[in-house]
Amino acid sequence: MTPRTEAENSCYRDVRSILGFVQNGICTWQWWICIVFSILPWWLWWKYRDKFYWKEQLYTGAIITIISCVLDAVGYSIGYWSYNVLILPLPIGIFPYDATLIPVIITTIIRWRPNHFKVTKGILFSLITTFIGHPIFDSWLHFVNHYWNNSNSLPIYFVFIIVADRIYHKLICRREAISYS
Repeated sequence: MTPRTEAENSCYRDVRSILGFVQNGICTWQWWICIVFSILPWWLWWKYRDKFYWKEQLYTGAIITIISCVLDAVGYSIGYWSYNVLILPLPIGIFPYDATLIPVIITTIIRWRPNHFKVTKGILFSLITTFIGHPIFDSWLHFVNHYWNNSNSLPIYFVFIIVADRIYHKLICRREAISYS
């Protein structure tokens, strides 16, 4: 029997990691919950979106998704949290939270009474997300292991709402200025 080459060893490691992902990922109820959390909010958003300003909402959601993913990657790489469930066998964070729940909820919130209660909406969103959303994902569903105090997220979520609201209104003003030209 000849010894395996490095390429063969690498191939076996890759197969083992894919099999491990299938057994410890796809075959778990948490993975399926993540799939539902990844698809259902966007479907609901599409069904109930504002038909006139949906592009502005989508652009705002995309910017919030990018910011959320970057902050998530920074926190993950520093070691503030780790993930127990991954949608894909890639170190991309928890997809349903960064790319689905946060942008869909934020775009829905800023659409509701868009010219009123910005600070109140920001405070309520940050409180609910920090003290209800995080514990559900951490303790109940066991998606994330946090190594930092959840209350540190309060100002981040508050700023998310304020930034998203500002972006959304800038996009609407730009659209209306172009349509009147």
